[in-house]
Amino acid sequence: MTKFGIGQAVRRVEDGRFTTGTGQYVGDVALARQCYGVAVLSPHAHAGIKRVDTTAAKASPGVVCVLTGADAAGDNVGGIPPFFMPESWGGPKGFSTTRPILLADRVRCIGDRVAFVVAETEVLARDAAELIVVDYEPLPAIVDVEAAIAPNAPTIWEDCPNGNVGVTIAFGDKPATDAAFAGAKHVAAVRLVNNRVTANPIEPRCAVGVYDAADGRYTLYTTSQDPHSVRTALSSFVFHVPESKIRVLSPDVGGGFGMKANLYPDDALVLWAARRCGRPVKWTATRSESLLCDNHARDQVVYGELALDENGKFLAIRSTAYQALGAYWWGAATAPLFWSVMFVPSLYDVQTIHVSTNAVFTNTAPTSVYRGAGRPEAIYLIERLVERAAQVTGIDRVELRRRNMIKPEALPYHTPTHHNYDSGEVEKLMDHCLALADWNGFAARRKESERCGKLRGRAVTPYIELGGVMNERMEIRFDPGGTVT
Repeated sequence: MTKFGIGQAVRRVEDGRFTTGTGQYVGDVALARQCYGVAVLSPHAHAGIKRVDTTAAKASPGVVCVLTGADAAGDNVGGIPPFFMPESWGGPKGFSTTRPILLADRVRCIGDRVAFVVAETEVLARDAAELIVVDYEPLPAIVDVEAAIAPNAPTIWEDCPNGNVGVTIAFGDKPATDAAFAGAKHVAAVRLVNNRVTANPIEPRCAVGVYDAADGRYTLYTTSQDPHSVRTALSSFVFHVPESKIRVLSPDVGGGFGMKANLYPDDALVLWAARRCGRPVKWTATRSESLLCDNHARDQVVYGELALDENGKFLAIRSTAYQALGAYWWGAATAPLFWSVMFVPSLYDVQTIHVSTNAVFTNTAPTSVYRGAGRPEAIYLIERLVERAAQVTGIDRVELRRRNMIKPEALPYHTPTHHNYDSGEVEKLMDHCLALADWNGFAARRKESERCGKLRGRAVTPYIELGGVMNERMEIRFDPGGTVT
């Protein structure tokens, strides 16, 4: 392999400035005549908005402008749709929602933005935001994903044809799976809860909006993992202008983990406010605002079963999951819906399955992608089922996995959830890991831990990952004028 060939190590070049404190984040951006924005957030999980009184806030010291949902409608500022829906991945049609950047009639989760205050300093903006009076009419709220599918559950979106279920995605053959379970020697069953999480990075989200009235161009500095899709959404759905009128800059982003992958209302608010004020507008999330308003993830309850014969051979898998969307179908929430079922077979040779997931609306912060985006949920399910099966059958946990792993001679292997595994030596890899971990020496280590008053556990967890997601091809185009796209 030559010096610059494929497979050579590439050293990181950015660490020096980060370790010396010279990184450049959106929080470091300070533009001439810059003012500061603060959002007024709903304290209710579900409520109608009867009135928003901004009189006192507008008269507060240092206030430049105050924006409401009614102002957004007057200025033809649109809302934010999901990044993509199940039907675009070949699945069933889901119930799509558009999230307004400011709510005018109804809030559906704590943290929905109701107003946006811009002032000379952030402190003055927060003081003025406290003066806004919102007359709410509380409505029944539901936050538990299983309670949301009950027949008498409060409806979050009246137009949703299946109550609070936005879509059901399923793979496999139900009659064949049921027949396999009926003839099985052993059945292992689990109910698992994947609790709601959020990324909570050290560097919070931040945005600075600039508007040039001379040519109608917007410039957004934002902590985004995907500035191109942010520009597309701002162009197509929020401001209804050509993409050439919008520039999105993402310097050092800081921790993202998927949470910073899509457009947020705050990104649109600073641009709209800059257009209204004629000045750059900066917004920075507090830690509390981050926990309330950043994308959440997981929030899944799943029921799973694994059928086995008398020798421990896996015969079939069936599962039903309920995954919370939150108040809106938001960002790339479609991805974990698919991947949380598509990866359930994992590295095991089992072709008879029926696995499904239900996307459920609740009066909670929207969920989207985070650290695996559905793959961890899938692996958690199958590996807990295998552990339970080892208990039910009395077969050693490693031996049970070994008997059911896909063999090299079976490759390439097509899974019942339509993934193609082109290569791999799964059993060999597991044995190598067991040797590195000194699996057979565990008893002595546990005994020593007990002597010190501590507990020691262990697990073996094979998994498979998806490579080359969406970013396999890049293009650079030069037009005759020398412009590069």
